[in-house]
Amino acid sequence: MILVAVGNGSGVRGGQVSVDLTIASTDGDQCTAIQWNFNLTSDLTLASVVLGNAAVVASKSLSVTGNLCIVFGVNVTAIGDGILARATFNIAANPVAVNIPLAITSMVAS
Repeated sequence: MILVAVGNGSGVRGGQVSVDLTIASTDGDQCTAIQWNFNLTSDLTLASVVLGNAAVVASKSLSVTGNLCIVFGVNVTAIGDGILARATFNIAANPVAVNIPLAITSMVAS
């Protein structure tokens, strides 16, 4: 099983917040590519995503279109446990919620 977890972050209204996405494999399962969507509320918009060390060590690339992120490579090197990516979000000037949920959906790993 491949587990991806979204870290916690904090920021101020109208500012930005960055969170790490960590990847961990269990039962010996590993992946060479992974994609996901950020399920965002109106309080957050995606500003940027950069590869984390686990993806960099595996020589992977990143594609971001809207809220869809894909980590891939032309190699068959497995992505090891660790930080898969770091995402930065813009926080709305007047957010509806004090604690803004952030979820990833439609995750597919190969």
